[in-house]
Amino acid sequence: MLSILVALGFLAGKTKILNADGTKLLSKIIINITLPCSILASVLGDNKVLMIGDTVFFLLLSFLSFFIYLTIAFPIMRALGGEKRSRGLYCYMAAFSNFLFMGLPLTSAIFGEASAVLVAIYNIPFSVLTFTIGVYMISGKRAKFEPKVLINPPTIAAFLAVAIITINVEAPAFIADTLSIAGGMTTPGAMLVVGGTMALAPFRDMFSKWRLYPVTALKLIIMPVVIWLIFRQFNISELMLGVLVVISAMPVAATSTMFAIEFGGDEQLTSAGVAMTTLLSLITIPLIVYLLLL
Repeated sequence: MLSILVALGFLAGKTKILNADGTKLLSKIIINITLPCSILASVLGDNKVLMIGDTVFFLLLSFLSFFIYLTIAFPIMRALGGEKRSRGLYCYMAAFSNFLFMGLPLTSAIFGEASAVLVAIYNIPFSVLTFTIGVYMISGKRAKFEPKVLINPPTIAAFLAVAIITINVEAPAFIADTLSIAGGMTTPGAMLVVGGTMALAPFRDMFSKWRLYPVTALKLIIMPVVIWLIFRQFNISELMLGVLVVISAMPVAATSTMFAIEFGGDEQLTSAGVAMTTLLSLITIPLIVYLLLL
């Protein structure tokens, strides 16, 4: 069903119903409105599954997962050679995934709405690391971490969700239901954005960049298998393990192209990486879920 929604977004993009400006606007609506609603609905409904200890534990696991990504990606990208600037971009693409636009809808579809709060917690290390190590990998210049990068609706919603879990807030039913309805727009909207973005992708360019092939295999197959092998040794719930594995199987972060433009990276390379991994992930994600989690 999610693949069909992506196909509808692709068709909308090709027929100009959903152009570049429309895709950007829909992305803003999802990130700033429907996604935070989905995160808050997951902790205000009847399916609360996390205690404060679990929340902190999952935050640590999220940071650890990035350490694993980078530990694997750096030596492999170095061995592939090429310009230093490009190696950094390849490392970024291997380590940072499209966990919001695709990860949240997919985890919600597989594990239910309760997984949204875990994805929200995962957003905290993502935001910290992408604006520090991530900027360095893309631009080759060291970046000073600015706390203001955490001031965005999804991360604020994540911190609110942690607070709600901690003090066990009970919201009126109409508020929880309203947030749930608004959050329900996240999955179809995000899939339309993915499809619309693919319609604008440079498909000719991506097949000519041979280093994208090992990056794609690393991102979509090797990373989730390694995460599964490592974290299944931990005493964690099936929900936590499943969310970490599914997020690790996501394609390259859609923000990589915007970061490349802003920090002087190769935006054509990142656009090709996003397009290739997103296209192939429609095949690899169901396989990963079926083989490792079901």
